[in-house]
Amino acid sequence: MKRSTVSIAVAAVVVGGGGILAVTSMDGSERTGYRMSDSGVLTIDVKSRPDAPDIKGTTVDGKPFRLSDYRGKTVVVNAWAYWCGPCRLEMPMLVDYEKSMKRKGVVVVGINQGSGIAASKAFIEEFDVPYPNLHDPSGKSTLDMPKGVIQSQGVPFTFVIDSRHKIAASSSGAINRKMLEEMTSWAVKPSKKTADR
Repeated sequence: MKRSTVSIAVAAVVVGGGGILAVTSMDGSERTGYRMSDSGVLTIDVKSRPDAPDIKGTTVDGKPFRLSDYRGKTVVVNAWAYWCGPCRLEMPMLVDYEKSMKRKGVVVVGINQGSGIAASKAFIEEFDVPYPNLHDPSGKSTLDMPKGVIQSQGVPFTFVIDSRHKIAASSSGAINRKMLEEMTSWAVKPSKKTADR
């Protein structure tokens, strides 16, 4: 068995027999059912999925926000900051994805971390972001994330919640459309199989 370390310190990946078997935390505890793909997407088997935290607060435009209000839907959550170059690069793709997936029951929400309200509003206006964005400049909203789900301490990061409000997939750093589709399909397909049983 060969060991390799996932960049930016949170997990080590145990590799063997042509595929990833499990993710091991820095504290040595193994995360059964967690797999890291070649593209850097962490997927979590249905039985191993942790509950998503009930992130709540106020959006950049002053409306109340509560993540659990989206229970029953597949939710893409993307954390960003206006000064973050990779966040700026992925934002047009996220906006396009939200527009194309809305009718299919996939919701996109954003979490502004590390940006003041004026800069956040300018960012949302610049990219014509149609979906809600929680204003969380100190990053406190994601402190209750289950260990091993986010592999970095900075933005951007993205995670996808299945219809049962469980975390199905995540990625740290900028994502592209293919990665987002991988995360979303992982959240939807295994959930449907479980529901059919």
